[in-house]
Amino acid sequence: MIENALHYSPTPQPVSLAADQQGDSLVLHVCDQGPGVEAGSVQVAEAPGGGADFQLHLPLSRSLEAVSA
Repeated sequence: MIENALHYSPTPQPVSLAADQQGDSLVLHVCDQGPGVEAGSVQVAEAPGGGADFQLHLPLSRSLEAVSA
């Protein structure tokens, strides 16, 4: 997510990183000044002792769907 924010934020606009506690969770924020995306979701799958798999789900634009069809 950080690499994406740096790539799409126009120079010299900043990319900010922040974290805050919400109840018993840590929430990480990566904020940029890029063109933005439609709503999506982030999921994480974990296995004790096996690491974690963070997944960012974003909707495809209609033009990308047409190209891949």
